[in-house]
Amino acid sequence: TKQLVITPNLVDGTPKIGIGVDYEHPLRSEHSLGYAIKYSALQTKNAFMQIFETFKMLFVTKEAGVSDLAGPIGIYTMTSQVVTYGLTSVVIWISFLSVNIGIMNLLPLPALDGGRILFVLIEAVIGRPVDRKVEGYIHAAGLILFLGLFVFVSFNDVLRLFK
Repeated sequence: TKQLVITPNLVDGTPKIGIGVDYEHPLRSEHSLGYAIKYSALQTKNAFMQIFETFKMLFVTKEAGVSDLAGPIGIYTMTSQVVTYGLTSVVIWISFLSVNIGIMNLLPLPALDGGRILFVLIEAVIGRPVDRKVEGYIHAAGLILFLGLFVFVSFNDVLRLFK
């Protein structure tokens, strides 16, 4: 716990306080191409690490639950907020979402590309193809679970809109 003394700023004659994100704005200042590549790699690494930190909070420390996840409606809501911060913030947000979707797709879960990769690796280890019918059932079950999670998360997104 940390205590801070906050002094409101006058905005249009009204005292205001708030919390916001302090983004470095590489698109608004003069930097070399090398700096841009280095900055992009660092931001991608940070997005990657944030995703695994979220997994840790969900499954290890239990600091977050499935109800804290956001689906398409929640992502739309967050995007509409990010847009108010300008183009740089939107580009950073889109990059974060792209990394997130890429990592999620590579998880070794049925119905995702990572699940298919897992089956290819199993086939390489055992030296023969996995029964396609069994693989199909496993992917179908995974898809049903993902659709259920999608409905649950979307329902929570709608509830958050009305809070």
